[in-house]
Amino acid sequence: MKKSFKKLLIGSVLASTAFSYSAANAVTVSNDAQVIIVAPLTVVANNDMDFGKVVKPTTSVTAIVSNGGILTGTADYVDNTGAAGTVDISGASTETVSISITDTTAVTGLSLSSFTGNFGGQALTGDSLTTASLTGGTDVFDIGATLTIDPTVVAGTHNPSYDVEVTYD
Repeated sequence: MKKSFKKLLIGSVLASTAFSYSAANAVTVSNDAQVIIVAPLTVVANNDMDFGKVVKPTTSVTAIVSNGGILTGTADYVDNTGAAGTVDISGASTETVSISITDTTAVTGLSLSSFTGNFGGQALTGDSLTTASLTGGTDVFDIGATLTIDPTVVAGTHNPSYDVEVTYD
């Protein structure tokens, strides 16, 4: 019993020495973190897209305005003066952004599709683009689209609509 007690006593002295030895050799290092704060993105509608004046169709037709403002398509134009839509996109210069466009038209007989545009040297593909550079902090994005006009549309002035969503990459 005495031998067991001695072994236990020696073991606990060695263990406490080992634990205090570890604590005595603890090392602390300080490190820094970094954050870069960039200007928030802003998107401002500048000019509305204009498909001109079109005769009410008896079958579905298309009115197409390019992002350069040129009208084409199968519609019967009364006035073929068109205009691309434009939005101003502002943010941190030299950062890249993604842009997507969605038709939000709520007019029976009208729908927008096949959006076109060029921003930061990149062409819009499939109604979106990625990694487009903001060159000067504020850049203009010219937008064209295809307007499908069904014979169910009522004669009058209509405002088909679309959303432009811009996010930092």
